[in-house]
Amino acid sequence: MSSNVKLPILYDIPQLKIISQNFANELIKAEKQQTSSLAYWEYPDFRIPIKNREFLQIVNIGGENFWSYLFQKTNQDLITLKQKHLVLPKFKNKQQFLTFCQKQLFPQTKKLILNLAYPLRPFIRKNRIDGYLWNINKERSFTDFLNAAVGKELENFIQAKAKRKIEVNCLNDTIYLLLTHSPPYKISLVVGTGVNMAYINRHSKAVNLEVGNFNKFSPTTTGKVIDKNSLYPGRQLLEKEVAGGYLFKHFNLIAQAQNLGIKVVSTKQLSNLCLENSPVAKLAKKIVERSASLVAAILAGTAQYLNTNSLSIVVEGSVMTHVYNYQNFLIRYSQALGLQELKINLNQYSPNKGIEKLLI
Repeated sequence: MSSNVKLPILYDIPQLKIISQNFANELIKAEKQQTSSLAYWEYPDFRIPIKNREFLQIVNIGGENFWSYLFQKTNQDLITLKQKHLVLPKFKNKQQFLTFCQKQLFPQTKKLILNLAYPLRPFIRKNRIDGYLWNINKERSFTDFLNAAVGKELENFIQAKAKRKIEVNCLNDTIYLLLTHSPPYKISLVVGTGVNMAYINRHSKAVNLEVGNFNKFSPTTTGKVIDKNSLYPGRQLLEKEVAGGYLFKHFNLIAQAQNLGIKVVSTKQLSNLCLENSPVAKLAKKIVERSASLVAAILAGTAQYLNTNSLSIVVEGSVMTHVYNYQNFLIRYSQALGLQELKINLNQYSPNKGIEKLLI
């Protein structure tokens, strides 16, 4: 393998400062309900009623991973009874999604909280929080589910197929992360297969921003190719530059153009490559660093919007938690962009952590 590996061009600090300013401007427009690449979906206040001895199942459906937990309320405590982890199939239609969810129900489940890593317009349905599926991302294709009330659809499907009456609450996973950690945290950030952020606004409401769709920046050369060949060209441009579902594709495009004779099949493999002492390891590190620099620009823009130079955030996602040096890159670039302090709290997936904030 040639040692003459050409490294990708990084965004420099002046460029990143422009991007952070653009993000702040987009956030202002979104809050004012003006045209913006960002969403501004304010969650209504809600609490999920649960009785003593009642069973509650919480399901997290991310880009690639499925986590499920079964709890029982015992007096003032939530006791963890069961948990399950699976690698998700790539849902192709509504029927496949609903069938998968129905099959994952524990026999004792009476109430379900479904945390979904897709854009949801929130609304209150009876005593439940629910959401209309606004968009499909992460290269998934179940577009026949668009504009449907996810919780209601799943309730009806379970009733029809399994003759079970289940109360389903459905919310965006980034909002769930925020609400189960606020206070003290007022910003949640997920960088995994996709990317998203939520925050607590001046009215003490949780707001889903769908930051993966941010587009007020110049995509990289490889990002343009990835976008062109994606299921949804022109959408989720930030996500296609920074998220785990795409980072390894950037590496492969550069490696192919330079005839390096190497191809990786996942961002996990890309991260492992960073640990090697080889020319291509330097290329892998630059791909990771570039991703973190763009996410840092988003955080700097958020801080500018909030008129602060210090942020304390709760984070999760495979890139944020497991990719080589990602958090250190993020802190370094955030400081270079004017943030005096960035405190990162890594969500450790404690099954019942913070759930009581959502229950009554």
